[in-house]
Amino acid sequence: SVTADNASETKVREIGQEKSS
Repeated sequence: SVTADNASETKVREIGQEKSS
């Protein structure tokens, strides 16, 4: 991912993990 999108992408991954959990 682009550095500028790193923060938002990390949040998306964290949210996805919480939902899958």
